Amino acid sequence: MPPQQSGGGAPAPAAGGIPSNETRLVLSLPASELPPLPYAGAMPTGSVPPSAPPAPLGAAATIASFKLTTTLQGTRAPTTTVFPLGAPACTSAQVQARCVVGIALAPGSYTATVQFYANPAASGAPLAPPTTLAFTVGTRAQTTVALAIGTPPAAVAITSSSYAVVGAQASGFTLYSTAAQTLTVDAVDGSGDVIVGPGAPTFSATINGGGWQVTPPSSTAPNTLTVTAPSADNGSATLTVTAQYPDQTCAQPGAVCSGTAALTNDLELLMVANCTANCNGKSGTPVPGSVTIYAPPYTGAPTAIILNGIVQPNALLTDAAANLYVSNAFGGVDDTGSVTIYAPPYTGAPTTITAGIDNPGALALDASGNLWVANQAGSGNNGTVTEYAPPFTAKPIRRIASFPGVPTGIALDAQGDLFVATGSSLYEYPVPYGHAPVTLISGLAIANGIAFDASGNLIYADSNGNVQLFAPPYDGPPTQLPRINGTLGLLAAYPGAGAVFIPDGSGNIAEFATPYTSAPQVIQAGNPNARGITVDAAGDVFVTYCGSGCGNSGNDAVSMFVPPYTAAPISITSGVSAPSAITIAK
Repeated sequence: MPPQQSGGGAPAPAAGGIPSNETRLVLSLPASELPPLPYAGAMPTGSVPPSAPPAPLGAAATIASFKLTTTLQGTRAPTTTVFPLGAPACTSAQVQARCVVGIALAPGSYTATVQFYANPAASGAPLAPPTTLAFTVGTRAQTTVALAIGTPPAAVAITSSSYAVVGAQASGFTLYSTAAQTLTVDAVDGSGDVIVGPGAPTFSATINGGGWQVTPPSSTAPNTLTVTAPSADNGSATLTVTAQYPDQTCAQPGAVCSGTAALTNDLELLMVANCTANCNGKSGTPVPGSVTIYAPPYTGAPTAIILNGIVQPNALLTDAAANLYVSNAFGGVDDTGSVTIYAPPYTGAPTTITAGIDNPGALALDASGNLWVANQAGSGNNGTVTEYAPPFTAKPIRRIASFPGVPTGIALDAQGDLFVATGSSLYEYPVPYGHAPVTLISGLAIANGIAFDASGNLIYADSNGNVQLFAPPYDGPPTQLPRINGTLGLLAAYPGAGAVFIPDGSGNIAEFATPYTSAPQVIQAGNPNARGITVDAAGDVFVTYCGSGCGNSGNDAVSMFVPPYTAAPISITSGVSAPSAITIAK
């Protein structure tokens, strides 16, 4: 029986006809809970008959269908699919039935709910409250989601598909936000199937840790809860969840009705470079600036303000130790600029790099901790890329100038190969950088947006709204992604959710979700004056905007867009003046 869908997606084929790249749903349940089915003659491999199956629902209330509502992380609207249950999707063997259906789902992380009904159209009152599932769909292999009704629990699994929650139950979860985060709790049987539908348990939850809070599941969402981390960094807690049945299920031999997970929190700092006047290019006289630093939830006054050595800042970078690197258009010999480096808590004098610096812009770090600087030079001179080794007090150990034009963006891949975007081309310098570069593409508009995603794909956007992806090893033609309505060439990759965010020329933000080939979602921003963009580990997108006059009108701000990006942005204005760059101390 084919499924019925709403909200998009292709119909899933019946059992036996499921393509290898589709998501496969396998449901095991007592045969008495379904209408009469063909007898398969043997127990399906891996299925465990219930040791104490629930009483049959009755002929008038047998399970005739289930409804699956899926939401892909990074999308706005859920997709609902109805699966009628019967032949040929379902077969029975002795007391156990097995149903296999498929659904076409794009790769990504999903949150889904499943509900069961007594009629094939999945209408009317459901037979039980919804059960929430969290799963990931890969790019190639078939994904199997195994479900069961009426089986005893062998484990209690805790998962999360929230942007701000990273980790797993076995290793512990890290929360990167002070906002409440949703976790999913499922009872799992001895075959690894998630227990759903009639007879599925409800859950209670407790948390042990100073400042941590837990909101237990509700009657309408019986297996989801929220956890709120304290405002202090590096807190820890233990979450305990307990499955609750109305009968003696938990007293059965081998039944496991509780589970725990360790929790920690990691609160990142937001850093904003402020020119205090218009920073569109190097001005004729030095303009003192600042870097303002904000702690979550970021909306208050800066927790620190850096002034020492900051002169017309235009790029920021942080390393794993939260050291801050700042490109300054002025300073140094003959006012050719400098790079200043600040160690936490950012109150001491900086380490200052001036040798080889000439109107610095983009910054990058390699795996050895070496710093790479894109020098944009001036007066018609071509730019350079210079490399510096820690502790950054000596002259550059390398100077690359074998490309025409001005380096507007730089990046290094996992192998240390250097990629340089100029005003019209994209070049690659393989290690050890001694040969002429490989021209990946030319004839671009301004192409200063360049970043790698979690899979090592190189993505860039130029000022005409052209977005392309180069897959490793970068020697093939690029994949042309859907064009957007112009851009300043700014982009930010968020590996945690497989997303890339690009401010477009209309003032909004295009959100590309992996594998990036579908039209991007539009985040309504309403401001075309973007100057910088970054994403924190919670998936919050931060964009710096200059108001009219940039630094003189009081309309400058940082806008914070919170997943799923459907609400109006939060405005950060305290200490913000002509913001030119932004980053997160991860």
